[in-house]
Amino acid sequence: MLFERIGGLERRFLKILNF
Repeated sequence: MLFERIGGLERRFLKILNF
């Protein structure tokens, strides 16, 4: 569960950064 939450946050950050 924790890993899933972290993964979702990371994905959102990546989208925001648009690296």
